[in-house]
Amino acid sequence: MSIVSLFCFSVCLLIFFLCIRKGVDIFSPARVFGFIWAFTIGITDLKFSRLQNEWPIYVWGVLLISILFFLLGIFVVYVSSMYSRKFSVDQIRKKIKSQIVQENRLFLSIVILVFAYIVSLSVEVISFGNFPLFDASPDRARIEFGLFGIHLFVGAMPLILLLIIEYFLFVKNYLVKKIILVLFFAIVFGSYFFLLVRFSYVVFICTSICVVYYTSKLLNIKNTTIVTIIFFFLFAYLLEFREAKYAEHFIYIISDLKFSETYAAFAGPYMYIAMNLENLANVIVKLDYFTFGYYTFDFLFALTGLKHWLANYYGLIERIYSTGGFNTYPFFYPYYRDFGLLGITIGTFLLGALINTVYIWMKYTASIHAIILYACLNFVLLISFFTNPLTMLNYIFMISMLLIIHWFVFRPSRI
Repeated sequence: MSIVSLFCFSVCLLIFFLCIRKGVDIFSPARVFGFIWAFTIGITDLKFSRLQNEWPIYVWGVLLISILFFLLGIFVVYVSSMYSRKFSVDQIRKKIKSQIVQENRLFLSIVILVFAYIVSLSVEVISFGNFPLFDASPDRARIEFGLFGIHLFVGAMPLILLLIIEYFLFVKNYLVKKIILVLFFAIVFGSYFFLLVRFSYVVFICTSICVVYYTSKLLNIKNTTIVTIIFFFLFAYLLEFREAKYAEHFIYIISDLKFSETYAAFAGPYMYIAMNLENLANVIVKLDYFTFGYYTFDFLFALTGLKHWLANYYGLIERIYSTGGFNTYPFFYPYYRDFGLLGITIGTFLLGALINTVYIWMKYTASIHAIILYACLNFVLLISFFTNPLTMLNYIFMISMLLIIHWFVFRPSRI
């Protein structure tokens, strides 16, 4: 084990032990980001795959600048609000119970979204002739499936499921409506499975856990263990469909791993974590031009319909210098691709400041609006080693709809 890996895993252990103290907020931005990135760098520097290379000093410099400026953004906001009165997690849970929930509006919002989901999904299935799961080439069909505009309502699956979870958290009685919502949950959750898109399930699970954590005491060790086991098996089952043609042996071989095939089951998880930074290192070393906002503001270009036109006109390739079929990059890749060092310093600093500002707002107001927005941004932290959801139109659409619906449904507390 390298010194870098040893140091990073030590940081992970330190953060873990700090989090098990009573009254500690385990989802605070610095803790989540610090743990995720210490673990990611530690895993990557093990260099278990021969596809990995030793990084030059410049790559390490870019990586450290990105992480430090993100933490600096968090720190600046923390210092500026140091003396503000903030609620503890337990106080937030108590105060959130006094939020005024307009049950009929929440139920109506869910019904409308489920209807839009079913209609949009039906139109897409008719247009493409089948679900990706049943296509002769499911991996290709999964990527190509979706009609512009309409697919936003299909991709709103996490939004629908999260609202249903909130209904059960905040609304008492109404047994018949809850039975209907359980049916809606099963339909949406089950039908989306046929699209073979795991990312949306991860979005739902992570944001729901965060919302449940700040609004109730349901997130105890027993319940967390049960949910984790269920999610693990669902995730593994979906993985089997996604890679039905690829045996475990094949994944092990293409990963060109240094450890014995006895541990081939770890090949996929290891490569999904490690190759993000390896791909970024390739980009840092080989990139010879910048795209000046195309990837940072991807969601805007997708919304206006300019995304593909610009890509074709300028000959842009979205995923460059990837290795061995692994083609994902960490959260600051768009900033570096667009603006180089200037992008990662300003971009990561502003993102860190934004996320901590929302976190402080949540701690200061204990409002459901702040909690739901922070849950979405907390997911950005959790998945930051793998991608940047804030550049995706689907994710921006989900956040926007959540805020609109919560403004429509919830009212400030009376105390």
